[in-house]
Formats: sequence, C-alpha cells, structure tokens
Amino acid sequence: MPLAVLTPDSSHILLLLKGWRQQGIQVVNRRTHAVTQTVEQPAAFIGLTFAPDERTVYASGGNTDVVYRYDWNAARLTLRDSLVVRGRPTVKSNDTSYPAGLAISRDGQRLFVAENLADSLAVIDVASGMVVQRLPAGRYPYGVVVGHDDVVYVSSWGTTNVHPYVATAGVLTPLPPIAVARHPSTLLMNADGTRLFVASASTDAISVIDTKTRAVVSTLRDPTPANLGQGSAPMLGLDALSPFDHYGRPLREIWLTAPDVRPYAALVPTVPLTNRNPMRGTGALESRKRDLRYEDVAEEDLFNRILWRAIKGESVSYLGPTRMSAAEIVRSW
Repeated sequence: MPLAVLTPDSSHILLLLKGWRQQGIQVVNRRTHAVTQTVEQPAAFIGLTFAPDERTVYASGGNTDVVYRYDWNAARLTLRDSLVVRGRPTVKSNDTSYPAGLAISRDGQRLFVAENLADSLAVIDVASGMVVQRLPAGRYPYGVVVGHDDVVYVSSWGTTNVHPYVATAGVLTPLPPIAVARHPSTLLMNADGTRLFVASASTDAISVIDTKTRAVVSTLRDPTPANLGQGSAPMLGLDALSPFDHYGRPLREIWLTAPDVRPYAALVPTVPLTNRNPMRGTGALESRKRDLRYEDVAEEDLFNRILWRAIKGESVSYLGPTRMSAAEIVRSW
C-alpha cells in the first residue's frame, strides 16, 4: 500500500512502501515509469514529506519510533540520519510512538509528527534533531498538514475531530477541535490555503473546512453503490482506508462464489434477548455518562475499567491496557 509524493521539480515520484512485502521508499521516473532506486527501511508508515529546501526528505519509521531523514540529490536518496521521536528503555521494548503523518513548518525549522500510539503531536527541532514539544492530539492521530498561516492541523483517527494548533514564537498552542466525519484520516490543503479537505475512513465522506473560520462548510460524499454509509470494505475489492483496515485480518473467506442453499438448524438463544444489564449494576452509573454513540469516542482507560469490574469483579486488580501497533497485531497471529 504505497504512499506517493511528487518531487519538487515533478520529475519523479517517491513511493513510501508500507505494506506486507517491503518497507522503505522507491523512486520512480515519471517520464520512463521506471523504478530508479529502492531504499529499504526497517519499518515505514504513512508519513513522507519534502523540506522547503527541496533537498531533504523525511519518512515515518512506524514501529521503530523514529523518522528517517534523507538527502535528495541528483534524483537519488541518501540516508542522512534518523530522528528519535520517543526513546526506548531497550532495543526489544515495544514501540510507544509509531510515527504516522508528517509535516514541516514553512521555514523548515520544525518537523511535526503524529504519534499514532501515543495520542500526541511531537514537534522536532530540525537543527538539533530533538523533540522540543509534545501536545495531545486525540485518539490515534493520523495525518498532519501546515496551513499558509502556520496553523498545524492533525486528524484524530479514533475520534471525529481535527485538532488545530497555532504557532507563536515557535511554540504550538492547541485551539478548539473541529468536528468532522467519523475516523478522519488523510488531510489535504488547497493551493491558496483557504480550504482543508479531511477524508473520513469509515463514512465515504470528505469534510471541507474553511481555514479562516475553522469550521466545516460542506461535506463531499462518495458512497458505495449500495450506499452503505460505512466506508469501503474488502468485499468491494478496494484498498484499505485506515491502518487498522490495512493490517486487519481480511474476511474474504466468509464470502462464497456461489450461494450455499443447504438447510441449517438455527441455534436457540439460551439468554432472553430482552435481558439488560441491571440499572444499578457494576459500572452502570459510569457507563451512562459515557458517549457510546460511536466507536472509539469514550475515554479508553475509564471504559476498560468499567468493563473489567463488570466481568472480573471488584476483587481482581485492574491490569491496565496494553496497546499494540497494527504491525505487532499482525505478528501476533
């Protein structure tokens, strides 16, 4: 599932390889359509961007918790170094950052990194290579883009928000989040910086934000032929629209090429379908306070504690969540 970025002179395309077979970057000549270089990385995700100097390229390192920095010269990439987004106690420690989308300030001095597993936006000083600021960015931050007014926008895949940040004297300050369609992912700014387009990974919709008012002014819809309203699925033969779709176990084996008309015996429910959790049961009051209209909206840790007490009881100590990157989930199969 490559991500394509056009070189500043439009002569080549950089493809970020972040799928199953290979991780890294390929350089493709637009005139000849030939792959002229392949640079392998230990891991990659969805971040790839040129610096304003047009000679430096940054690529997300996925579960390595680093951003790789390359020199771009004579249509070839040369690895310069890697910028550590979050340090690890040991080399075998699990990734805690998982750099996703990348964007760079217009003066080229700051690199903005969406930390997909850390729920934050990391700000890296390009000269020193050090993280100088970290800000909350909602659940599973995904894409990053910088506006013409230097406002930084981050999509929060696990919510229904885009998070804007205003820069003052080199320091970011969060602004109120902008409500968009569910599971916002890829961000695209128009040429004059007046509109921000936000793709929704699960509703086949694109929210259009006025960057002056920071409000959604319209929604572009591209539904499936059946108008399912829930995004594209593997059964339609389309590419994944999110990191979880991409790494998730496909359900293609449940679909048959011909209908199975053999009779079957339905299982009789052993629990009445009208049963409900007791109104005053464990966690009932806390549950009623949570927003359960959409997935991934309720506060994760608190919701996990409610479920733990309801299932395990009050006497069993809560162990806390263990969050895994999408790649680690695949490796655990």
